[in-house]
Amino acid sequence: MKIIGRSATAGAISIFLLLVAIERAAATTAFGHRSDPEACLSRTEKSADDMIVACWKALNSHLLTRNGVALALNNLAVAYRQKGDWDSALNALSAAIKLEGDTWQAHVNRGGLYDQLNKPELALTDFNRALELNSTQPICFRLRGEFYLGQQKFDLAAADFTRAVLLDSRDAKSLFLRSIARQHLGDSSGAATDLALAKQLNPDIENASGHVESKSPIISY
Repeated sequence: MKIIGRSATAGAISIFLLLVAIERAAATTAFGHRSDPEACLSRTEKSADDMIVACWKALNSHLLTRNGVALALNNLAVAYRQKGDWDSALNALSAAIKLEGDTWQAHVNRGGLYDQLNKPELALTDFNRALELNSTQPICFRLRGEFYLGQQKFDLAAADFTRAVLLDSRDAKSLFLRSIARQHLGDSSGAATDLALAKQLNPDIENASGHVESKSPIISY
């Protein structure tokens, strides 16, 4: 079966090709292989190139539900971003949201991309929408908090990191990030406490989070 899409080294995937893939993948037919969607949607680690191939196979398998197509597009975007192909990543995420507007993963990921592209208003809109759709995920609060941290809105950042920690008391990264926000707010004692707790949970947290004052990472589900 011919895969609609592009190689990992070709130019940016167009929104047109993505919409064609959506139409084909959403169709109900007997074609495809049961293993195709699983390779794209599983949490098994794979290279960006392997993920791109797996997700295009999934999108052409005709076995995905509309929600499955949206998640496959989300994961395709993750791989494109890992390759540094931000245009293709943004197109894939926008296609996922166009198909299933309640895909919170795509909103939070697109927010991260907009943050990288220095489009703070668009980034915040997507982060807020992700939280409207799913306020039980600590990572949504953490990524919006990281956005606020980059915008030097330290009070809002600290509040979001606090909400992330309330949802997951072992979220070392949110504790570490809150320590940065509290330090900027002049709360040295609170910052020291957060940093100590974060290091207890992850002794390598400072090295692992060395990028935190730049832009938000993307996630895949």
